[in-house]
Amino acid sequence: MERHAAGPAGCGPSGAGGRLWLRPSPAPASRPGDSARSRRPDHGEIDAVARGGRDGRGASNHDFGISRDRRGVGWSHAVELTDQGDWTRVTSEWEVESRGDLEALRPERLFSLDGKVALITGAGGGVGGWLALGLAAAGARVVLSDITGERCAGIAERLGAGGKEHHVVAADLRDPAAPPFIVEGVLSRFGRLDVVVNAAAVNERRPIAHADPEVWSSIADVNLRAAYFLAREAMLTMRETGGGSIVNITSVNAEIGVEDVSVYGAHKAALAQATKTMCVEWAKYRIRVNCISPGFLMTSLSRPLWQDEARAKWILARCPQRRPGWPEELVGACLLLASDAGSFISGASILVDGGLLAGSPWNP
Repeated sequence: MERHAAGPAGCGPSGAGGRLWLRPSPAPASRPGDSARSRRPDHGEIDAVARGGRDGRGASNHDFGISRDRRGVGWSHAVELTDQGDWTRVTSEWEVESRGDLEALRPERLFSLDGKVALITGAGGGVGGWLALGLAAAGARVVLSDITGERCAGIAERLGAGGKEHHVVAADLRDPAAPPFIVEGVLSRFGRLDVVVNAAAVNERRPIAHADPEVWSSIADVNLRAAYFLAREAMLTMRETGGGSIVNITSVNAEIGVEDVSVYGAHKAALAQATKTMCVEWAKYRIRVNCISPGFLMTSLSRPLWQDEARAKWILARCPQRRPGWPEELVGACLLLASDAGSFISGASILVDGGLLAGSPWNP
């Protein structure tokens, strides 16, 4: 990453996208009565990565940086050094540059995916299809993936009609070779990968007493294993190109127990947990990993629920909004997580459930 000399207010030159790092300088000569000295670092110190500092609990490694993003907002760090030159405290305060670039905060810029390449699995389904359309509308070149190319034909036609650049990679996610095959298909067409949305899912509703190992494996292959290893394959590419965003579609069934969906819920819960570990391990590559946890949507996958009068009534009675969700209502959350608007969001699970998990009214 390019580095710049410090400019006014401790930030880089106007428009710089680099990161300026602080390092502890040799401690000044102590003065009688001094145990610590609090000051701002001068510009000569803002030139390298600081590692090997100490905190109040003993040895610890930290990087303290002044960063600047394209919205024109910089951080200024107040640093307190002991006489031995160790870090003891870092506090931060906002400094908004005088140019006040409000234009950069306009939603169409903040949520822009211009120049990005996004891969969506399950793109022929209700959720994946809408998310593909939403990412394309924000400027991304999208790669649609599903078990057959024909399943993506409708979405591809809509993208083409809108003048949106797209590509289709057909692959069966039950095949362990599918994740590297899909990523290679993305790279061969566009040369990079910035956003992955794991939206593919299957389900087979059975009570636990009738859930045999074949059912377990068939659901796990798509909902957990494929998502896990596709994220891994994406990481191997993203870490070489400066980072990216991975969005895993989980479910409220990862949070609550619902009759006949024990296998589906278990795998979605496992994916949510894996998302947290991915967030921790891959942050050093500037890769963010998050979940979107939908409630009860009106999709082909959930059609059996809505066709069952008793179950539909149960859902509507417990959802404060008194209605099903629609797949397109996931687009806003996905754009937040995929774009720079969500640049400090990682390891999170965003509920899009109409308030279902918040609680239920007394009189449904």
